[in-house]
Amino acid sequence: METHTAPLQNLLYACAPAAGRAWIDEALQRVRAEPDTLPRFFPAASRKLGRSPLADNDTALATEYGPLRLHSWCIDDAGRALLLLATGAAAQQYANRLYASGELRERIGCLRCLALLPGADVARPSLEDACRTNSVSLFEAAVCENPYASHWLEPLLFNQSVLKAAFMDVRLTRIERLDERASFELSRMLTSYVSERLAAGRSVPYDVWPTIARHPQPSTWEHLQAFAADPFAGHRFHVARALKHLTASAGALAESARALLASRREVESEARVLAELDQP
Repeated sequence: METHTAPLQNLLYACAPAAGRAWIDEALQRVRAEPDTLPRFFPAASRKLGRSPLADNDTALATEYGPLRLHSWCIDDAGRALLLLATGAAAQQYANRLYASGELRERIGCLRCLALLPGADVARPSLEDACRTNSVSLFEAAVCENPYASHWLEPLLFNQSVLKAAFMDVRLTRIERLDERASFELSRMLTSYVSERLAAGRSVPYDVWPTIARHPQPSTWEHLQAFAADPFAGHRFHVARALKHLTASAGALAESARALLASRREVESEARVLAELDQP
């Protein structure tokens, strides 16, 4: 817990106004001494600290669940995380309470910092509630750049959350441990979603292909062939990644994937896609 407090506090101090730094110092001192004062300070974090971005794309904290990427965090998220950490072993219990009673920014702050808080899966009820929300920002806080969610969500809810991300046009690459947790059932669900979208003449999320290719379905090869030459480079890039997954499979599918990769290298002009095709 203390391991996370110092680097998070340093990040906050680097971008918070002087008045905000003074406020968080006083608030943390009070909460450490009297944890039940937390609800008095928690809602004020946005007003006292602001909502400016906290960190760049490369900033992450190491947690027991994996790296916690902070590029989506704002200063008030860091302030709320520090306040929860100040309550010690009861941090996830307080996160549950504050999530249940808070407004949107407070709920987002509770979800984003779960990987930093002690207490194993105590806060899973809040996480599961957020996975079912219609609010995109709350859903993103629950499943995106959140290694706690990727560790604790049961397979069914994890799969439903990935499908919901595709439906909401939330990038699947933001879901931690997706490659590790990809299952046959998830591939089937995403393939059905793609088929429904195509049948309706609608666009298809361009980053579903690598996850589907982890467990190929009857229509997988047909879809990859079609989107390998799609005018949109995003599809071609992720199809290249999917084809490389297929080269590790057995039999004719692997050979077909190698052949398609080779043919795409000869005609691809987009630098990012070509770089992906050239990687082993």
